[in-house]
Amino acid sequence: MNEEVKRKLVHLTGLSVPLVYAAFGRHVTVVFLMFFLLVFSVFDLLRVRAPHLLPGWFSRFVGEIARDYEHYSPGAETYFTIGSIITVALFPPEVAVSSILVAVLADAAAAIVGRTYGRHKLLFGKSIEGSLSYFLVAAAVLSVFYSLPVAFVVAAASAVIELFDLPPDDNFSNQVWTAVVLFLVTNAVG
Repeated sequence: MNEEVKRKLVHLTGLSVPLVYAAFGRHVTVVFLMFFLLVFSVFDLLRVRAPHLLPGWFSRFVGEIARDYEHYSPGAETYFTIGSIITVALFPPEVAVSSILVAVLADAAAAIVGRTYGRHKLLFGKSIEGSLSYFLVAAAVLSVFYSLPVAFVVAAASAVIELFDLPPDDNFSNQVWTAVVLFLVTNAVG
């Protein structure tokens, strides 16, 4: 199995956030996320500062799926968790859940399709094929919650957000900025 597929399978654990939110509500979800932020922060500290304290199999697995910059900085899971805390805490339930679903599913589709079939490059090493995959999956997810015009507008904006790889990390920015755009668009159309 290629590294990108392994990485995105790990990222799919982010689907636990909307599930916990749907089952237990905002407050329990924030506590759930805060717990994992603590766990991931300790993990990041050990991974960067004291890798010898981690089991060998775990270090090899992380080495296979981590991006180069993640060997010396917080990992995707930490940024995703911080972004999820902000999204869940600040936005209405449908906005938070749909934004997190877009961040997990559309990002996975873009990465796998873009890295496997991406032949036509755009910006920052991203491809037309990956960006189109992101847009289509985002539109499909959003259309479950919103009208098609809203879904297409927000999916397009979210695909642009993903394309520009906004700081500090796309695992943070995709969900937070998608939630902002979604909140503004849904409030504008009433």
